[in-house]
Amino acid sequence: MDELDKRTSQLKMQTFKRCTATAELNELMSDKEVIRSSAADFHSILLHLLEAHDPIITITIRRHLADKLRPALDILSRIKGVPVTGVQPKQGGEKEAKKC
Repeated sequence: MDELDKRTSQLKMQTFKRCTATAELNELMSDKEVIRSSAADFHSILLHLLEAHDPIITITIRRHLADKLRPALDILSRIKGVPVTGVQPKQGGEKEAKKC
């Protein structure tokens, strides 16, 4: 009977550990979804705001932000939340930007 009690105790402990690990995993997945959603929202809002200004300023700001945000976007792309896109200036923007 002693062996049965010992085995039952081990099974209860393993079940508890599994339930705890599952709960932690679900919490991490939820946090990941929140981060993914926030990053995607931030990215789209930022691009929307940049498109509302002068093309010369837009190109300069987009390039600067692309340089600064690239490491963060690379990390986020690894968790498969935010697509990493290159900065594409509008047509004619290159010539105007060089005049300044």
